Amino acid sequence: MNRICHLCATHYNDDPYFQEQPSHTPQKCLEILQYRKYKVELEFHEIERQLARAKLEYTKSGKKKGL
Repeated sequence: MNRICHLCATHYNDDPYFQEQPSHTPQKCLEILQYRKYKVELEFHEIERQLARAKLEYTKSGKKKGL
C-alpha cells in the first residue's frame, strides 16, 4: 500500500528517506519541505540566468539585424 503524508505529500513507500527513517513526524515534514524549497529555488535561479542570457543574445541579434 502506498501511503501519503497529508502534510508534505511524500509517498512513504517511494521515498528512500523513509526507508532509513521510518518515523514520520511533523519535524520530518518540515525538513522535507525545506529541502524541496531549496531545490526549487536553485532551479529558479538557473532559469533566471538562462533567461538573462537569452535576452542578451536577442538584444545582440536585434542590433545586428537593425531591429
